[in-house]
Amino acid sequence: MGFIDGEGCFYVATKKNKSKLGIRVAMAFTISQHSRDYLLMSKIISYLSCGNVERPKGRSEVRFVVYKFNDIWVKILPLFKKYPLQGVKKADFLDFNEIAKLIENKSHLNPEGLKKICLLKTGMNKGRVHLR
Repeated sequence: MGFIDGEGCFYVATKKNKSKLGIRVAMAFTISQHSRDYLLMSKIISYLSCGNVERPKGRSEVRFVVYKFNDIWVKILPLFKKYPLQGVKKADFLDFNEIAKLIENKSHLNPEGLKKICLLKTGMNKGRVHLR
């Protein structure tokens, strides 16, 4: 799982929309590699039976990306529970997992749950001040 510690990302986005609370929560898991590793990213799709490969314009990279919540819930989260991360990214995974639980329980549809998601999200990735 060291590969993920270096090149993976657990991402949570909050976007304004016209729902009752005015905010939509979206999750994504990504792995980035140089564009010459397109075949490797495709093999990850085959292995996990989910995700897509994206090629950002103007960049020499490819990304394996999983956006579908059900794929994150059923395939990605169990993978990292079975094979836990050992580095700094472990703390991001733990927050990502907590957010997924809130979404699975529909807590993102009430103000308290949404507030908790926003708080967890703020401390992830570059916003992380300390390890869990």
